[in-house]
Amino acid sequence: MAYQRNYSEPYNWLYTQFKDWAVLFYSTFAHSTEKDAREAEFYREVIAAYDGNVPSFHLEIFDKVPVLVWDFPSLMMVIHLVFGLMITDDKQPLRCCKYCNRAFIAQHPKAEFCQHGCKNKFNVYKNRDKK
Repeated sequence: MAYQRNYSEPYNWLYTQFKDWAVLFYSTFAHSTEKDAREAEFYREVIAAYDGNVPSFHLEIFDKVPVLVWDFPSLMMVIHLVFGLMITDDKQPLRCCKYCNRAFIAQHPKAEFCQHGCKNKFNVYKNRDKK
């Protein structure tokens, strides 16, 4: 599919897709932190239900060198692939902020907060709970 300037999808369809991705994204993080076995099983099922359409590929010769060319029949398949790669990336993973639960791309592998303000607020509330 060639990306066209006039390409668009209905708003309701986009809303549903983004809502589904948010549930999947949250489930990938909650699965590793939840202690309740029933909740953990629910998150496992959400992750397993992720639409695993796989793009096909073919080989072409480019300047006398074989090149792998991916065939994406839809924009949705490109987005699914990029989303899956971002969730599973070890160096700059897509994370969920420990304080505000917003998604962010971690600049450091051990980053837990989307910004310094969230880290400060988290620490203030954590210290207040100890007293």
